[in-house]
Amino acid sequence: MGRNSEYYLKRWVQLDSSLRKMSYSLKAINWAAFFFGAFWMAYRKMYAVVIIYFIAQLLVSEVEAFFALPVSVKTATSIAFMFFCGFFGNPLYKRHIERKVAKIKTSFKAELWDAQLRKKGGVSYIAPVPVFVLVLVNWLGMLVGQLGLVK
Repeated sequence: MGRNSEYYLKRWVQLDSSLRKMSYSLKAINWAAFFFGAFWMAYRKMYAVVIIYFIAQLLVSEVEAFFALPVSVKTATSIAFMFFCGFFGNPLYKRHIERKVAKIKTSFKAELWDAQLRKKGGVSYIAPVPVFVLVLVNWLGMLVGQLGLVK
């Protein structure tokens, strides 16, 4: 979890409590996930979720293009993706961590757990870079399409 482990542990306790009560508040939003989406996921080493996120965005953008939906709909879907990341970032990250810990505990002897958790845990400063490149390429592709530079 890295430096913010206290934040996440506190949020996960609140999350468990709010799920039991079936309530969810703005305090539960992960604002980093809300604003940075796939970058945040990659930074947190949630690579499978990043791939699913990009596939979902690709499918949605293809539907938007196929039906020639107005910009307002495209903006609304972008905001919906942001809210999804913000509201579900903490639960997704909790599940990711729980799976990672369980895998380490079943794959290694108890005396190696701490070392493996430190090795496999934490964050990645490099992983957001390819995400940035994908976003940039996608953005440039949309720009070229909007400007009609490619026929």
